[in-house]
Amino acid sequence: ALLFVFILGLFIAFRTYFLPNMTFMLSSRSQGEQTSSIQWAKFFLHLPDYFIMLGITGVLLLIFSAVYIQRKRVDIQLNILFKIQFIGLLWRLILTRQFARSLGNLLLTGFSLQSALDYLQKQTHQKQLAYVAEVIQARLIYGDSLCQSVQLLGYFYPKFEQFIAHGEASGLLGRELIIY
Repeated sequence: ALLFVFILGLFIAFRTYFLPNMTFMLSSRSQGEQTSSIQWAKFFLHLPDYFIMLGITGVLLLIFSAVYIQRKRVDIQLNILFKIQFIGLLWRLILTRQFARSLGNLLLTGFSLQSALDYLQKQTHQKQLAYVAEVIQARLIYGDSLCQSVQLLGYFYPKFEQFIAHGEASGLLGRELIIY
């Protein structure tokens, strides 16, 4: 970033101080005709302006889209985030990690699965995690196992349900979730 700022500063200084002198010298030699090299130099020296404007536009677009997504319901937020190519994969990984770590820690400290999910559902700090815990708890009430609930929900990283199935089979679900 420091190198990029330094190069931008050089371009701006060159455009401000040296290009007008070079243009004046060449125009005095060729009686007012500008060469194509000066035209290309002007174009390339104005590239930092274009990059700065593009960067500002990109940052503003990201801010507006983040505010737009935050104002939606949690299930709509998750659906929107999962549809975005790179961010969707990253968000699945983050949500899987948070869910596995939180639920695993609660199970290791002695909470039952229902009370751990209830605790995650009632916390207000991570609304997406609370929503996921609510949906999974509803699936568990209908009689699905945790592994089936996670697989049907589809919000988690691929093959996460295999770790849960192994933890359920061995009786060490909390430990398997922490390892994951």
